[in-house]
This record gives sequence, C-alpha cells and structure tokens, in this order.
Amino acid sequence: MVVVLDNTPPVGSIRIADGDSSVKTVDVKLELEAFDDMAGLFAMRFSNDGVTWSEWEKFSTSKEWRLDDGYGRKTISVQFEDRLGLITNCDVSVDLSIDPIFFGLIVLIVVVIIIAIYVSRKRLGTSKGLSKSETSLSTAHAMPSSISEDTAKRLEDLEELLKKHLITKEDYEKKRKEIISEL
Repeated sequence: MVVVLDNTPPVGSIRIADGDSSVKTVDVKLELEAFDDMAGLFAMRFSNDGVTWSEWEKFSTSKEWRLDDGYGRKTISVQFEDRLGLITNCDVSVDLSIDPIFFGLIVLIVVVIIIAIYVSRKRLGTSKGLSKSETSLSTAHAMPSSISEDTAKRLEDLEELLKKHLITKEDYEKKRKEIISEL
C-alpha cells in the first residue's frame, strides 16, 4: 500500500471580469480559477485589505464583489482552501477611477459656484474697493427706498467717517438710527 502525503495547497487565480485594469464603480465581477488535484477544492473567501475576510463559501468561477469606497488603486484578495485545510492566496489590483461624466459635472458645479460668488460680490460693491467688512456693513444697513437727497447724503457722510475710522461702529449705529428715525 502506498500512502501519498498531500501538503500542496490549491492553485488558483483571480481577475476582474473582462480583464479590466480600471473600473468606474465599486461593484465588480470577479473571475476565479482554482484546482487541487489531490484533495479537491473546498471553499473560498475574499478581502479588500488582506486582514478582514468574508465568510468562507463554496468555490465558484465568478463572484460579485464590492470594493472599498474611495478612488485609487484597490487590491482584492482571495483565499482558496482545499479539503485538507491547505490555503492559497491570490490577489488582483484594479484602479477605481472617477467617471468622466461625473468629473465633468463636478467641474461644472464648481465653476457655477465661483461665478455666483463673483457676481454676488460685484453686486455688493467689493469691486468698488470696499473691504469685506465694509461691504457687509453697508449692505446690512440698506437704506429705505424713499429718502431725501439730504438724508442720503448724511448717511453717506456717516459711512465715510466709519470707513476712515473717525468714528466707532457703535457711534455709527447710533447716528444712523437717529437719521433714519427722522424719516
């Protein structure tokens, strides 16, 4: 009688379906090949980090798998186990890249936001050389629409005194309220 000792783990491979080296979604299909001439295949399991593994499952030639979130290089590991408990590790790497249409949409949104900020600042007077604090102060105290030229001139003069730091903000507020209350 001849006894053969099997200390050879299974042989296997893993690849992304269609041999893709770059994908645009976290959901991928894996193609698997494995065999063990002596003991036979028993199970397989998967990992995105080589540390945390899925549950063992029956061997199959394909597997739907979810990559970790975030763009960049991803490595998927598989372990094949034979009936004697011998294990083989295989890895495949893939680049998770952003979809060009999605990227274009992000760029468009950023451009629209920049234009909106520019237009709003221009409307508020920052293009006339006012500082941000002066602009927010003058727009926060919009004048009533029906005031006399004399009242408007008094308010403008008051604002000039504030800009030149000849009066405090508190005095400005007090005087402004007095002028408006005279209306």
